[in-house]
Amino acid sequence: MSYEMPENHSHEQELYSEDVPALRPLGLASRDQPLSWYGGDDQVQRQLEAQHVQQHISRSHGRSNQSSPKSVLPEHPPIPPLTQYRASDQPASSHLAPIPTSHTRENTLPRHSAPWSAQDRGMLEAAPQQRWDVPLPPSYNQQNTRQRPSLEGHAYSIDLSNYPSKTDSRVDIAHRGYEDDRMLIKHSGLDYSQNPEATDNMTYSTSPKQPLRKLQKFHRNFFHPRAKYSWATPNSYQLAGQSYTARDHWRHRDAMRRIWNGVEDDRYLNPDNGRVNRLVVQTTNIVYDGPTNSTWRRTYIRNASSIIVRVAQWPFTKVPRDSKQWSRENWTFVGLWWLPTCISLLVVMSLPEDAGGQIRNYGCYDPISYKYWGYPKAARNFCEDMRPEISADRTVPDRILRPRYLCFLEHPDDTSAQQGVKTVLVETWLAEHGAATELNYLFLSYTGLQFDKSSPEDMDALREIGEIATRKAGLQAYWIDLDCMPDKKELEDDVHRISDVVRGAHSLAIAVGPLVGDVEQDGSTHDYLKVWGERMWTWPEVLLAPLGSEILIYTRGLDLNRPLSIDKRNFTSLAWDDASVARQLIDHYEGTLGLSRLELVILGLHCLKNRIGGTKKYCEGDLSYALMGLLRQRPKVDKSDSAFQAFARLSLANDSDMLLERLICILPKDRQGDWSAMDDCWDVKLWDIYPSCQIAGIGEDDTVLIDGAFGASIRWDSFAKVAVITRKTWTRWISRFLVRGAPVWFFTGVLIVSISKGTASPQLAVGVIFLILALITILLSPVLVTHVYGGKLWNTQPWLFGFEGYLDLETIETKIFGFPQDRLSWSPFGSPLSRHEENCGECEGRDPVLSDKKVRDLAQRAVSGNEYPEPKVFTLVDTNTMTVTMFEAVRPPVMALMCGSEGGMQRAVLCSYDWTSQTMYRESVLRMETRVLEKMSRVSKLRFGLKRAIRDTSLTEV
Repeated sequence: MSYEMPENHSHEQELYSEDVPALRPLGLASRDQPLSWYGGDDQVQRQLEAQHVQQHISRSHGRSNQSSPKSVLPEHPPIPPLTQYRASDQPASSHLAPIPTSHTRENTLPRHSAPWSAQDRGMLEAAPQQRWDVPLPPSYNQQNTRQRPSLEGHAYSIDLSNYPSKTDSRVDIAHRGYEDDRMLIKHSGLDYSQNPEATDNMTYSTSPKQPLRKLQKFHRNFFHPRAKYSWATPNSYQLAGQSYTARDHWRHRDAMRRIWNGVEDDRYLNPDNGRVNRLVVQTTNIVYDGPTNSTWRRTYIRNASSIIVRVAQWPFTKVPRDSKQWSRENWTFVGLWWLPTCISLLVVMSLPEDAGGQIRNYGCYDPISYKYWGYPKAARNFCEDMRPEISADRTVPDRILRPRYLCFLEHPDDTSAQQGVKTVLVETWLAEHGAATELNYLFLSYTGLQFDKSSPEDMDALREIGEIATRKAGLQAYWIDLDCMPDKKELEDDVHRISDVVRGAHSLAIAVGPLVGDVEQDGSTHDYLKVWGERMWTWPEVLLAPLGSEILIYTRGLDLNRPLSIDKRNFTSLAWDDASVARQLIDHYEGTLGLSRLELVILGLHCLKNRIGGTKKYCEGDLSYALMGLLRQRPKVDKSDSAFQAFARLSLANDSDMLLERLICILPKDRQGDWSAMDDCWDVKLWDIYPSCQIAGIGEDDTVLIDGAFGASIRWDSFAKVAVITRKTWTRWISRFLVRGAPVWFFTGVLIVSISKGTASPQLAVGVIFLILALITILLSPVLVTHVYGGKLWNTQPWLFGFEGYLDLETIETKIFGFPQDRLSWSPFGSPLSRHEENCGECEGRDPVLSDKKVRDLAQRAVSGNEYPEPKVFTLVDTNTMTVTMFEAVRPPVMALMCGSEGGMQRAVLCSYDWTSQTMYRESVLRMETRVLEKMSRVSKLRFGLKRAIRDTSLTEV
């Protein structure tokens, strides 16, 4: 069966399931619409099945008022796979004829249900329905193919393979209309209008392309073709498809002082025993059957609920939750399964089992069993360094009050001609002229791109500009790095003291000219100034120039007596491309706009990053050393520092309002970008984040030591029974008493009756009473068990469960609690993939896959074939807040660290664990409710990295 919506319908919906059988009929259609049929691998089997379905459809149409074209079925017609036919151009030998139906949407109804009147709803209920009862062929469920076709049309499809009876399954579908832009589909009386999750065989989407989904086939995956087996839990799993190429052996010491040696692989810290165990991740069917593209082991999702609850739900697995919507077929199904369920419950209720789960960790999340045993490269407190005496020598150097050398003019009073200059030690000059003499000098700025230090001609031109500019300003000396940093031993410190030299200068002059080697020299002063402005080291010189001064621009080759004069406040628009940001810094140093310490560092780092590409690199930390000139405290330069380490050292030395702590809490838009990326996925500024941890030191390989963070472990290998607290009512107490007492009463009654040997006696009467009471309880046991373990939850044992892929809420809830009762909800703001909508003035989280096509396409790509190290889709279930969050990450994070808060929610940094270096690396960041802190414990001082290196991998040999 097949159909597609009419072309004038703009909100097509699609239903399809994960397992594609050898031959799949596709739903019902409007009249004269395209007909779709998807074939499998076994053509003969498909042809027989096609004949069986077509014959039954023909008989069904014969009973209706409508007539359908007859179809001639050849004995072995060719069926191309994944082919669509239209009724108008269907070949004569086709194995299916178009199916006429009634189009039932009332075009006069409003699109949204909110403005519907009682009359509108009456029209909708009175809309004609079209019904077919389609029994499946006996062999329909016996041959399934794992091929997942790409559906091109907007076809509705129903997977019939999981119905209770293989030989007499029936589908009852009514196309009822639209409500809230979702189709009202009634499947066996179940209304899918709100959130049609995959509690039975059908799935739902708002787009023709979505990640396929259905109930997990858990136990069947135990014998998966790629499965490996182990005595340890999980017993059945798949090996990692990718393994790290490097085979070096590493040593790990856990919090219990146990040593582990081995080659690099994906591991986690087991919260139960503190050991570093191999990482096994539970996955959905589509991921488990998909390509082996992970460096971690995979296993299938199991049902963790109590066996009592699972058995009690047997009669209700294929029917709607609301018994008022049950059809005759539903009642028949429940009746057939009722007695086997009651007998099974009698057996399982006799077994000792903790059906309610265990309260662990004093009602808190699983802790992170971690201890860092290494030394930091630079600790906040020097006594924690490996060699404190060396660290103490790295204290912040003193600021200089005046330059060490200056170029003094000969005959400074003569401003008419050049008289020459000489470089003199400032202390010597002051000794000759008196220490109280006021010393004013000019600072001359230039770039090596326009003046080559190895060219005498270029250096003479610079000295000429310096002398002319100084005499024009009426000063007696100028400073230029060419002549005023002659001591090579002090050269490194002198470079980073330039900011102090600029601050003490009387005025600033800039020398520009053509690029070195440019023979044409046809540029303008503005063009040359743009080149000068692209240099990282020249940028702070303008910011630190004297307050309210004019900057003189001298152009080589032009009249040096007529320089270009630019007011400092207008300089940004002429020389810099990032004028809007740089102007804020200019205004700050001019005193017209005040920036906080945090804003100053962030804006300064942003501007310097824009200029680092056009600047010659002296060491890895140049970016931070250039920024250092804007701050009060400047640590000594360490050439062994990376760019991140230099910045971290600078941040620790200054009161930058915990910049590094805030940087940890953001989720960059470019996950593979540089460490300095500060553009958050939620567009939150760093100053909006309030850290709750502290950076205690700087580690090797661009890491830091964090102390004071709250944290919890994430369980990936399976779900677990969740201990819950429900309201103690007398009905629940009686139900629990009856359920637990039924086996005792039954076997007691049987024993008493057998002892009495059938003779009338008081013993026989007592035995019969016990048996009657037990039988009544046993017959009511499915309802009683559901009542005992159902209802609203007042408190739960906190867990963080994770799995790879995507599932709907009802399936997740079934795997954890045994049956769905709308206990879980999607997090409305938890991750960049979260979605929400307004409902009666209330904010509700929505299923991201159903609500947003971009998320749906992203999930489709991530679970179907993303190779390492491309991001994959994971889902996190929090049983404390009862929320589900879908997110992206390269690796499954094994722990959540609460490092800060923002917007009334906690920033949870999800980290993977590199056991070879005892380092947690940021994989993603979620937003969680603040109350989770009450159920978390603090983590010992830990080593943290913003970005984990991508290791070389190769295919695992199985």
